Amino acid sequence: MTTTQNLHPAERMVMLRETLGLSQREMAKEFHVTSGAISLWETGTRPIPGPILKLIELYEKALPTTDKGHSAPKTESLLKEIRSSLNVKDCPEAQEALNQIKSGVQAYFDDSTSMNNLNGKLKLILVQRLLKSLRNSKGVSVKIAQLASFLEMGLPLEVRNALGTLQSRSQPSKPGAVIELIEEEYGKPLKEIFSYWQEKPIAVTSIGQVHYAKLRSGEEVAVKVQHPEIREILQKQFRNIELLKTLGSFFGKDDNGIVEELKRVLLQECDYHFEATTQDKFRNIWSEESGVIVPYVYRDLVRERVMVTEYIKGESFHSFVARATQSQRNAVAETLFDCLTKAAFGYGLTYTDQHPDNFLFADGKVVVMDFGRVIEYPVDRLKLECHFYLLMMNKDYEKCRDLAAKLFAKDEHDFDFDAFWNFLQKSHHHLMVDEKFKVSREYVQTITREGRIFSKKHQLKMSKEAFWAYVFGASSWGILAALEAETNFRRIALRNTNLGTQL
Repeated sequence: MTTTQNLHPAERMVMLRETLGLSQREMAKEFHVTSGAISLWETGTRPIPGPILKLIELYEKALPTTDKGHSAPKTESLLKEIRSSLNVKDCPEAQEALNQIKSGVQAYFDDSTSMNNLNGKLKLILVQRLLKSLRNSKGVSVKIAQLASFLEMGLPLEVRNALGTLQSRSQPSKPGAVIELIEEEYGKPLKEIFSYWQEKPIAVTSIGQVHYAKLRSGEEVAVKVQHPEIREILQKQFRNIELLKTLGSFFGKDDNGIVEELKRVLLQECDYHFEATTQDKFRNIWSEESGVIVPYVYRDLVRERVMVTEYIKGESFHSFVARATQSQRNAVAETLFDCLTKAAFGYGLTYTDQHPDNFLFADGKVVVMDFGRVIEYPVDRLKLECHFYLLMMNKDYEKCRDLAAKLFAKDEHDFDFDAFWNFLQKSHHHLMVDEKFKVSREYVQTITREGRIFSKKHQLKMSKEAFWAYVFGASSWGILAALEAETNFRRIALRNTNLGTQL
């Protein structure tokens, strides 16, 4: 097994146990301790004793390295199984998503820094878990897989995007159950609400599905309906899903609140009153933006489990990227980067669900959908961070050092700011140059690799705000790289970050 000496001890224990394929109870038996002790050590609640750390080291040395040649066939067989179960033969977007996963997984195995240099066997375990999550489409599995790919697990961003696209090919709920839910929410028959109802959904996600319909007044609408009993399904999966437990183990004991935050936000996505309110906020913020559309919400028809918006027919993200000129892709990238950073920095509303299926293209404009996972940033924290990033973009080393310790350091007295400064300069090069900059896939791979290398050597304070800010940034990179965007990102970032300092 490749060396893991630079990792947090709790992280090493989790990785060793999963490499061995053991449960906590089985690991306890192997180490001759109680299962409760394993749980406390893995979550960082209690430090791992020296003799146990030595035992972990011995196991690590004894485990053979799995070569890539054995990993690829297993991954390919999983992809074939998913391709068959999702029936994606006639869906170009889903086929492209599978191809992206295949190439992304291969790059993941080839990247010597992925997963903190852990061996191929552990990488394969993670990939298998992510792909298997597609089989259980209703619930939290795919969402956690997408979020997990941002962290130390190191999967390419395009794999996360592809997971979202494949999720939209999930099996829908039964038509009768959907109609029953709608009639229960409105307290009247479906025909009294809609003059036309398309039984086959136009999109399916882990939380719900979307149907095309017409109101009795004639308007074409998109009706988002939750899967029946999805809240109960989520609660059950929160208790059992291994991915969530794995995700939590990547944080120290002071950061376990991140897992609870994930639960909170994923349940928040089940509240369509919240989403409708948030969607209206974005629609108002972007009302004067010529290049973006937010669908109108019929507020009188919003219920906790049903949401009705205007129907906008548009071209998919993948189709647009395949046919668009570089100039057209640049215009879209500039619009999205400007609008999303304006909302995040100027209004404290962070849109953290950027993946291709949440964007359509109609009449030369970008249609942005799905506002269930929007994070409202505390104003005081937002002002400080905006001030910090303005200083960083202007290369004010001294003032950045003072602010960084307050914002990002776990221990202000033991914080290697020089290393952090060098990392920021490398990972934000697109914001440091006052000229057009192309965000290529290679660039995104480079900055995410720098992030893994830095996080392996240094411990930063992972507050829930910092976590969502990272998700926002990382998902933005994935979309911009898919567009192969080229524009002056610095000027947009300076303008919108300055808004945050004036809140």
